[in-house]
Amino acid sequence: MRAFGQTDLTIEELPDELQFRVDSGHGWFMMFAFPGLALAAVLVSLAVPDSGTAFGIALTAGTCLLVSAILTVVSLKQGTRTTTLSVTSGLFEARGAGLGAFYSFGSGRVVVQVVAIRSLGYAPGGDGEPSGFEVRCGSWKGKVLLPGLNRHQTRTVTDAILRRFPEIGSKARRTD
Repeated sequence: MRAFGQTDLTIEELPDELQFRVDSGHGWFMMFAFPGLALAAVLVSLAVPDSGTAFGIALTAGTCLLVSAILTVVSLKQGTRTTTLSVTSGLFEARGAGLGAFYSFGSGRVVVQVVAIRSLGYAPGGDGEPSGFEVRCGSWKGKVLLPGLNRHQTRTVTDAILRRFPEIGSKARRTD
């Protein structure tokens, strides 16, 4: 297990479609280091002579410890998360982890018609949104179809799609 996780991208070319698979694994740092730091804060706060301050610190650190322990158990139970994207000349269909209402925990399905796509490329994430390969169907919000990809991996996906389906490139601009 790596310190900060790992995201592997696999591309498979089929006769009428491209298939992308993203396998994301959690790193040990976020699963074990943060709970360890919270536990250390609880122990240090108990050694502080001022009982009011110590109680406040212990309560805050204890809450952080409990929440991070729950998230660690959920992450270990999830194991490697997989998201797939199937691209044809008329349709993008994504399935798997990171799609839906709760990007970190949810699993879902997103279908986008090629005629609706205005741009495709990298989404940097932020404000609770994941980073990764994104398609935009209007001027406002895009849909991340392969969450967890970095800019280089997203460029690889975009290049493969535009090379295989040049007609998509004539309709949609590239944003990475």
